[in-house]
Amino acid sequence: MRTTTMSPHGAVLDHGGESFVSHAWHKVVGFLSGVRKVHADRMLREELSELDTKLLRDIGIAYDEIPRVRARERFTPKNWR
Repeated sequence: MRTTTMSPHGAVLDHGGESFVSHAWHKVVGFLSGVRKVHADRMLREELSELDTKLLRDIGIAYDEIPRVRARERFTPKNWR
């Protein structure tokens, strides 16, 4: 259902069928989803940085890329492309 409201300045605001609360809730959910993804990515890089060199080699990390893993740098290893 399309709704319109009048702003304090007399302008007609079209909500495109979505209430203000619903729109705000979707924005909050989207933001929290992004925060969760960033946190998961950071935790994965933390875990990888603590792995033994032999294990890193076993999962396809080249010797020259191991310092990047230890530095928790975000990258795609050559052998994974």
